[in-house]
Amino acid sequence: MKRFFHTGKSRVLVGVTAVLLILAVLSAGFGRTATSSFLGVITAPLQGAGTAAMRAIGDALGVNDHTEELDALKEENRLLREQLVDYYDVKRQNIQYASILEIKEQNKDFEFVAAAVIGRDPNDLYYGFSIDQGSLNGISVNDPVITSDGVVGIVTEVYATTSRVKTILSPDLEISAVSTEFRESGVTSSDIETAEAGCIRLNYLTRDTKIKENTIITTSGLSGVYPKGLVLGYVTSVQPSEYDVSYCATVQPCVDIKNVTDVFVITDFLGQGESSNAIFDEQTGGNK
Repeated sequence: MKRFFHTGKSRVLVGVTAVLLILAVLSAGFGRTATSSFLGVITAPLQGAGTAAMRAIGDALGVNDHTEELDALKEENRLLREQLVDYYDVKRQNIQYASILEIKEQNKDFEFVAAAVIGRDPNDLYYGFSIDQGSLNGISVNDPVITSDGVVGIVTEVYATTSRVKTILSPDLEISAVSTEFRESGVTSSDIETAEAGCIRLNYLTRDTKIKENTIITTSGLSGVYPKGLVLGYVTSVQPSEYDVSYCATVQPCVDIKNVTDVFVITDFLGQGESSNAIFDEQTGGNK
């Protein structure tokens, strides 16, 4: 027995027993609050020592170094994501420029600005949209908007870094047009019905018109708003006009106006704005 009480283990057991007896007395006499406070006083230094010990262990094992490495990797991933976005932007622009190269080679006087569609008004029945380029990029009101496939519309509002585009499906936009095959001219128009079908009309054709299905229709260039020779679309049908004795043709635009995502704005071309009635001609279909 004496040997037991003189061992280290016995001293620890006696100490723990004494602490438990003190806690029991405190719990009975002062309630849980006092006991909790007492425990807090006792354990606070232990908690601080434990935190320091864990930090020291982390340093010894290199855990803290791994945390710094993890933060560095997160920052590297963020930078890579930004570079990836830039890559896709450059790739998209390269595809655009490659697709427009033929038009540029045929029209060396054209000046282009590449733009992306950044928003559409759900209340616009004629599928107008906003682009991510504006006056700071040299864009002005009445600049033509195209893709490599053909005409999309015209710029109607310009801000510093964005612009608003009205499409050829809008009844407000009428364009002087021609069939280069048959040398017959007319003026495009649209309404809610044709716009919903994604089409436009070519008006003022004569009764003996030679224009027929699949005839290509292009801009005539008479007004000074659109250059000559830009493709508007191809004819799907020819019928008598509802409003006079002339004929009209239904034209399917070569561009998917409703879903176009990337465009070019022609900011300058030979003969731009030379007609004094340019705006009137293109937007009202005045006589050319």
